[in-house]
Amino acid sequence: MNIPISYGYLLAATLAAGTIILFAIILRRQLAVRVAECPFPPDTHQVREHEFYTEFLMPLLVFERDYPSFIAILSLVVSRFPISRFTAHEEVRAALAFLREASFNGGNPKEISSVMCVIVNAFVNDPDVEYEFRLKLPDLLNKFLDEVSATATGWKVGTPG
Repeated sequence: MNIPISYGYLLAATLAAGTIILFAIILRRQLAVRVAECPFPPDTHQVREHEFYTEFLMPLLVFERDYPSFIAILSLVVSRFPISRFTAHEEVRAALAFLREASFNGGNPKEISSVMCVIVNAFVNDPDVEYEFRLKLPDLLNKFLDEVSATATGWKVGTPG
């Protein structure tokens, strides 16, 4: 079979273009899989930030009505520092786990506020957090302590005791 030269070039160009397109599709799929499976370094104290935010921190928004200062402090600190900096401490991990369960199942308000104090204490005792938020943190901390004391005494902030 004798194919004229023009058809040979056309066939070769079509095969080359098809091969390049196929190669690009395969490369793009492998790149997408690599990006989807991109975990943080597997360290015992290192947490996967995104998963941790969605599983542990997002449920804590339930407490915003009763403890708006806690959520404000949490948001402020997490906006500048990775949560893995604080979850290296066992008491912070236990406190976050307790609050996550309490956000779904409810709990004793006094226990919830005391566990929140553990987390806020970890934030406040960090020297970088203390320095970074030295102007905002004292006011938020005072408001948080007012909310916690209101929980302990059983009256709401802003209402006569």
